[in-house]
Amino acid sequence: MISRYPLDPLTPDEIQQACDILKKEKMLATHHKFVQVSLNEPSQSELKNKARLPHRVAFICVLDSKKNETYEANVDLTLKSVVRWDLLPFDRAPFGQAPIMQSDYEICDRVVKSNPEWRAILKRRGLTDSEIDLVQIDPFAPGYFNDPKEKGKRLARAVCYYRADLAANGYGCPIEGLYVDIDLIKQSVLRVVDDGRNTPIPKKAMNLDAASIEEKRQPSKPINITQPEGPNFEVDGWRVRWEGWTFRVGFTPREGLVLHEIAFDGRPIIFRASTTELVVPYGDPSKTRRFHAAFDGGENGFGSSANALKLGCDCVGQIHYFDVAMADEAGNAKVLKHAVCMHEEDGGNLWKHVDTRRGTSETRRDIELVISSHYTIDNYDYGDFRRFGKDGSVRSEKKLSGILQTAATYPNMKYE
Repeated sequence: MISRYPLDPLTPDEIQQACDILKKEKMLATHHKFVQVSLNEPSQSELKNKARLPHRVAFICVLDSKKNETYEANVDLTLKSVVRWDLLPFDRAPFGQAPIMQSDYEICDRVVKSNPEWRAILKRRGLTDSEIDLVQIDPFAPGYFNDPKEKGKRLARAVCYYRADLAANGYGCPIEGLYVDIDLIKQSVLRVVDDGRNTPIPKKAMNLDAASIEEKRQPSKPINITQPEGPNFEVDGWRVRWEGWTFRVGFTPREGLVLHEIAFDGRPIIFRASTTELVVPYGDPSKTRRFHAAFDGGENGFGSSANALKLGCDCVGQIHYFDVAMADEAGNAKVLKHAVCMHEEDGGNLWKHVDTRRGTSETRRDIELVISSHYTIDNYDYGDFRRFGKDGSVRSEKKLSGILQTAATYPNMKYE
């Protein structure tokens, strides 16, 4: 095996090897879904032992989609064997359900649209069969509140949006007062909840793509960013050096961008920096909205939702990209190109002083090193940035973008 630094993310070959070892040793079938595969990171104490580097170990989360059993495994790539295989109890702390996966979206869409009760409700609200077939279905993780009907089940709670066509922005046309609970293991409807108020369905197009917007601002004159002498950073694999800073870039399916061993002028600053969770509490008390409090890290996964970044759109200037390896649900390795972007930006004035007695003026410009990833989870788009300054500062910045998730209403509507 090629020698790698212990904190380097798994390569596609390592991911494939780990998945193949687990499939063979545990006799996994097609109903075993690979939820997440990433490096099982060594601890600081393990890294300090220079005489014995830790083995490369893969962490794998697997869902048995027939039995609703979630497992965590460690596969030692040096020993080529499974060294941990734990069944996680979903009904007591600190464990829970595996996050929502792409296949869950497909299950929800199919199961909801084939439900006669749900279709009858939409027909009473004036939709035709062809319009119902175009409805957008979004699954939420509903949480567990000791409801006996939900105990032991893997559930998704589907909310619905009207679309005039498949390219329309459904989030601008919510179907209010209605949701469906889906048992993802049985692939069946547990319950349909309708508040009975028949809130009118907004149908006016709310498309936000450039082609749909009639009145546009005049385009700005371009700003060209050039670095004729090249960038100031140096990259060696996953290790970066810049203006006294050193750190290592990493990536996981849950957290997305991770930085390790951040140091300035040789002084350790942070061993590990990541975004572990982002909570979106909507605060709507209505019967069919009160569960809206998304935990986008744990319930969906930032890294699993990462974008392939584009030069000139997501990143400008002289860019260095990092590609990351992940696994699909079948346990096959895949590569997301340009998952992490690194570039330099003008940071404005770093230091300035005008000495009126001496008649001198001096300004020193700043440069920032920016490392970023972008994640799309349904209507939300998150920009995840780490900014390093020449003055020894480091900042974490989050940019929230995308499309608002709206709720329908009517004059004098009262919440119940």
